[in-house]
Amino acid sequence: MPGKIIATTYKTVQIGPEDWKIDHISRVFSTTCPIKDVFKWAESIGIEKPVPSDITYSEYTGESL
Repeated sequence: MPGKIIATTYKTVQIGPEDWKIDHISRVFSTTCPIKDVFKWAESIGIEKPVPSDITYSEYTGESL
């Protein structure tokens, strides 16, 4: 049975003339998903030409209620 992983990346967002914040964005993927699908997701949220170091992976352990 395939497991799940969480792919997380970030974008810097300007919130003022000299102020920035970092937004972390995550999505759950199947462990059988091709890596190119993870990169396509990263591109769809605005990451230009993503590379492996742009994405952090973590184990998916379920949801909290």
